[in-house]
Amino acid sequence: MIGTVCSTGSRKRPNRALVRVSNPHRQWRTRFRSGAGTDISVRGQARSRKSSVDNGRDNPPAAAPPSFFCNSAEIAQPTSPTKYRDGVSKVKRIPEPELMDEPDQARAYAEADFDQPNALFVETFTRCFPDFNRGRLLDVGCGPADIPIRFAGLFPEINVVAVDGAQSMISHADRAIERAGMAARIRTICWRVGREYGPAAIHGRVDGVISNSLLHHLDEPAALWRAISRYAKFQAPVLVMDLRRPRSHNAAEDIVAQYSGNEPEILKRDFYHSLLAAYREDEVREQLIAAGLPHFSVEQISDRHLVAYGRLSAG
Repeated sequence: MIGTVCSTGSRKRPNRALVRVSNPHRQWRTRFRSGAGTDISVRGQARSRKSSVDNGRDNPPAAAPPSFFCNSAEIAQPTSPTKYRDGVSKVKRIPEPELMDEPDQARAYAEADFDQPNALFVETFTRCFPDFNRGRLLDVGCGPADIPIRFAGLFPEINVVAVDGAQSMISHADRAIERAGMAARIRTICWRVGREYGPAAIHGRVDGVISNSLLHHLDEPAALWRAISRYAKFQAPVLVMDLRRPRSHNAAEDIVAQYSGNEPEILKRDFYHSLLAAYREDEVREQLIAAGLPHFSVEQISDRHLVAYGRLSAG
């Protein structure tokens, strides 16, 4: 559930041969993907298929994987790639836990700097729905509540119902809301998307729905679209923003290094896993068609974000 600064500029990729020499982590990943003489055991240790001596020379041991890129379970069960129509390989989606309920995870996420992607979220909403400025707004997967606080500050006639499935995250949200002086206009609720009945506070239909960086946590994304259809009024504006799965493990590693290089290890690990758990535009469009929302638009808005937006039709 990690997203960071939007960047639309192009980047020149490093020379791959140089990376293999200077970065043993990348060398390990390359060997792992290509299968060049390497097997992976259940414990994630690399071993050569060949004998330990080849033509009289010892084979060098494989470099250890970077700690935040993968754990032993993922190493033991790598996912095979599929292909785009243009022939460029893409990685299959690797689900991750739905909740960030570990205290260390919640604290790292709450303390991270998401100013630019969160500003991008608010900017995108106001661009898509310039006439929305009052009523009840439901934020599904509110995290530490930075986005609800931004909406409440920007629109004085908006009240926000902010829900998240992790109590540890709600605790950080409550403290942030109190510091911002928004407790009278933002109500937090611990509720997990997918449960049959939501809390009474969000019954009665809301005037708009937003969600940021929740979709990739859901192995059953239909739960989010059902919740939106259940709790939003007719013609209510809806904006869902999330990470966009990169085309390769290399691309995911590069994104982590570029945008989270100085962040705590736990945040970099979660960011990498979230990138691999994210959906692509075509997958989100299929979700929307199945949910009875085929009129929603889906767009890529940064090198690692996509949005789905529209107004709720009668259902």
